[in-house]
Amino acid sequence: MYVVYKGVCIGISFYYIKERFYSQIVGMSIWKTIVRFYEPARARPTLFMRWIFQSILFSLFDVFTILVFKWVAGYAESQNMLWLSTIAWIFLFLSLIYTICKYFIRHWWWAQSYYPFRAHVFQKYMTRFFQLDYTTVDRYGTGRFVYIIGKWSDEWIGAIIETIYSFIDVTVKFIFFF
Repeated sequence: MYVVYKGVCIGISFYYIKERFYSQIVGMSIWKTIVRFYEPARARPTLFMRWIFQSILFSLFDVFTILVFKWVAGYAESQNMLWLSTIAWIFLFLSLIYTICKYFIRHWWWAQSYYPFRAHVFQKYMTRFFQLDYTTVDRYGTGRFVYIIGKWSDEWIGAIIETIYSFIDVTVKFIFFF
């Protein structure tokens, strides 16, 4: 709700902002909500694809390690030493390939994708913050607003990165074990 005093707009109350935000979210379909949630990832598709590749690599190696231990236990129980040594060599070879891949993607961890995603969020939403009426911002505290926006963007980007990794991890393990 706008407060007008002698024809001058003084500020926006938090109640109005909260009600407007909730009405926008409630009115959106689930697909639009998901698209809006992954907006920073869609703005940087290269980083998004890096996260998908990295998540697939880590998940596949976890699945492969479990399968190798299953095969090793089965061959050790049947005392088939020829296959046991073959599986051991295959596991060493694939572990070497995994280590080499991990070496080449060692700079793709969270910091290389976190800060560009956060820069996108700040670029889009801090402009809205700067367009707010300064009397309203000063009434509630500029530092408080900046802290809330910073914490919100940190949580949002962390949630994006965690959902990408978790979804890929669960999908790969579901495919291999069911």
